[in-house]
Amino acid sequence: YAVVVSKKLEKSAVKRNKKRRQSYEIIRMMEKESLVPSQPSFDIVLIARKPAASASFDDLQKSLKTILQAVA
Repeated sequence: YAVVVSKKLEKSAVKRNKKRRQSYEIIRMMEKESLVPSQPSFDIVLIARKPAASASFDDLQKSLKTILQAVA
């Protein structure tokens, strides 16, 4: 998994890194629950868009679960 948060989305590196860390944590939690495959069979790149900048952790978690379960 790779998470990309563009400078266009958020100018502050601290805020960009926070969204990136939150996304990685959600993916880790989903791997623990076996909701997404943890075996390296393919690469997934997630690109954050405008709504992700203002989304809470719970909103981000719901969105990522929906996206990643559709892929898996």
